[in-house]
Amino acid sequence: VCSSQCLNGGNCTGPDICNCTSSCKGSQCEICAASTDNKALDPNRHHFESYFHANFLNGNGVSNLVAYMNFPKGHHLYGTLIVTLTGGYNWQPTHGILSKRFHVIYHANQGLVAQITEIADSSGLLPSQWKIGDLDGSSLRIPIYHLVATGNILIVKLEATTIHENYPSHDITISDPVVARNT
Repeated sequence: VCSSQCLNGGNCTGPDICNCTSSCKGSQCEICAASTDNKALDPNRHHFESYFHANFLNGNGVSNLVAYMNFPKGHHLYGTLIVTLTGGYNWQPTHGILSKRFHVIYHANQGLVAQITEIADSSGLLPSQWKIGDLDGSSLRIPIYHLVATGNILIVKLEATTIHENYPSHDITISDPVVARNT
């Protein structure tokens, strides 16, 4: 019998002895390692990473293309998103990194309640050729702009830590590029 409850899925195996899962430790299994596979470190926090391949090669010769990272509606999205762009060489070198952090409160019924953004990392040539827009509250999408007229392939990483709901990360998509109306 354990006088204190075993946490994070741990089982009481003897007098005040908790048998912890492989990712947790401590006398009550209260210390857990970080995870990137949707396992909650506590019951109200979820973390995931998703990667996308955005092909702007067909836009060679066309500037101001935009692809949209689309989030599914009908789910609360409370937490922090980090969108990171990395490139390579296709028609023009696009080495470097551009990363933008979003602190978001999106309510499934009320829409976008609050958003704070900041550029988290910006280096190399990539920031002069690409731009990450803000989350649009009505369409629930983030625009990714290609500002130059060269065809390039872009790797987009989305990292998110959400609270209150395990967000359906498998339903997040990125669209094919189209010509932007305005940037």
